Amino acid sequence: RPPPARPTPSPPVLTVHPTALLDAACAVCCIVLLVTSVSQRLVASQQSAPVAAAASVTAPPTAGRMIQARWWRGQGQGVGETGGTSTLLAPSPLQQHLPGPVAEAVVACVLASSLSSLFYKLTGGGARPTANAAPAVEAAARLARLEALTDKQLAEFAVAVRQVDKLQVRTRITSGDLKRPIAQLQSASADQAAVLSRLATEVEALRGHLRDTQQLLGALQALTAKQFQVTVDAIKQLRASQAALQ
Repeated sequence: RPPPARPTPSPPVLTVHPTALLDAACAVCCIVLLVTSVSQRLVASQQSAPVAAAASVTAPPTAGRMIQARWWRGQGQGVGETGGTSTLLAPSPLQQHLPGPVAEAVVACVLASSLSSLFYKLTGGGARPTANAAPAVEAAARLARLEALTDKQLAEFAVAVRQVDKLQVRTRITSGDLKRPIAQLQSASADQAAVLSRLATEVEALRGHLRDTQQLLGALQALTAKQFQVTVDAIKQLRASQAALQ
């Protein structure tokens, strides 16, 4: 049975850096502050225009210049003269709450810093997930290769298992066919063992007979030697007696 197909790994998801959202929020706040400050300055300039015009009409030229100088020096406080006497012009509530140039410069610097950081994180920092995703993609490809290799090995193992099953069937068939010849050989070997044991017994008996025959031959040889010696002695005595008679 073929192995089940495994699901392919999903590609890595690119996420936005958390501080990029913070930089974007800071930039939006700075832009809102700058727009609000500019709009307030425009409204304040529109409100102070009639007052400055009235002061320039009633006061002499030198007094108008002094009023303008004191206006800029006092950051919203104007000095007017009517009938040769100088009077302090009260600033409006809108002019009192206007941010100074220093605050606007600080807000502009913060806005530039936030925009530069956001641009860096969206361009340079955005490439980091891709660079960091490269090892993940390589690992996913390696995992896919390992899965393919595992599937191939499983298929080869399944083929080997089928071959082993076929060999087992053939072995059972062959063993069934060989049982009778093996039994015959076993019975024949048992008969041959009995014959061999009987032959061994007969050989041992023949060896006993051979030993007895050898002993008998030895005794006969000794007896023949004694008889020959007796015959020789008798011949010598006979010759000696004949010589004495002569």
